[in-house]
Amino acid sequence: MNKKKISALVMAGLLACTFMAGCGNTAGDNGGGSAKQEQKSPEMQAYENFLTIPMGASYDDVKKVLGSDGNLTTENEIAGMKTQAYEWKEGSTAVTGLFQNGALITKAIVSPSVFKTNGETIKLTQFDKIQPGMTYEQAKETLNNREGYLLSEAEMMGTGAKVYIWMNDDQSSVQLTFTNGTVSGKAQSNLK
Repeated sequence: MNKKKISALVMAGLLACTFMAGCGNTAGDNGGGSAKQEQKSPEMQAYENFLTIPMGASYDDVKKVLGSDGNLTTENEIAGMKTQAYEWKEGSTAVTGLFQNGALITKAIVSPSVFKTNGETIKLTQFDKIQPGMTYEQAKETLNNREGYLLSEAEMMGTGAKVYIWMNDDQSSVQLTFTNGTVSGKAQSNLK
């Protein structure tokens, strides 16, 4: 198997894991509403730091942004390509980073206490209107003009992918994958 196929498989696998993590780990604080806290929780600060990590960053760069050493969870070398996965935890928030030959190619976050409702409830009929090729702004407009939370981002061989989640108060959710800026996949959990 060539490096291009290996990279594509790694990317697909990580995005699938992110979908599963986002659907299954939402039992945390569902505080709901859009009330703003004057002081940011450590989990919210971790999320904001996560958003600033650029693809291609080194482990040391990610470590500086997140403020601590990561725990090495996986390491392998296939066809001369060294892959390492690290995890950082802050309260109920976990950030993972996948590095190939020293450069960040995928980042993901699970943060049940941060992913809260930030507007009107999204319904199944709205989810059904999301179509491949829509931009983030078009999808957002379809979903009550609500901002999504970034769950993961990956970049390999000129292809970029981002997965966003929109949560409802009852923990139902929408997850959309954007590849090179447009919807390429969608999933929902318990929408009505």
